[in-house]
Amino acid sequence: MFVCSGKFIPFGRQRFIYPSLTVQSQRNVKSENICGDELPKVLTDDMIEKIEKIKIILDSEGEDETSISAYDTAWVSMIEDINGNDAPQFPRSLQWIVDHQLSDGSWGDRDYFLVYDRLLNTLACVVALKTWNICPEIYENGKKFFPPHGK
Repeated sequence: MFVCSGKFIPFGRQRFIYPSLTVQSQRNVKSENICGDELPKVLTDDMIEKIEKIKIILDSEGEDETSISAYDTAWVSMIEDINGNDAPQFPRSLQWIVDHQLSDGSWGDRDYFLVYDRLLNTLACVVALKTWNICPEIYENGKKFFPPHGK
């Protein structure tokens, strides 16, 4: 479940719905890497085991302290559930994005402003919110950060 402006957004088994917003059921993902070799379309048992171990580590209560990185958090939040539920694998990363937008609409270090850093962090967070079509007001506020800084 997520809190977005005081509203709860539950994740369902197949998709989650927030008023009229739904997660796109199809994604245009290339199945080839830059070398032209086809990537595996099925997760191996080894891959699933590693993903489960990472989930356990990331979901451990009280062990979630790390340096702040909105950029990395945004990328992690875009990972789709390995069970094909059309939901994020790590919903807490999306909740972190929702909870940590700065007053100017950007994401990044509150006390130290570097335009390049703020732009990359904000771009990644805006893309993450749009990927899952959640919290449109936070997404729009993030987009407003770009015109004065992104020229």
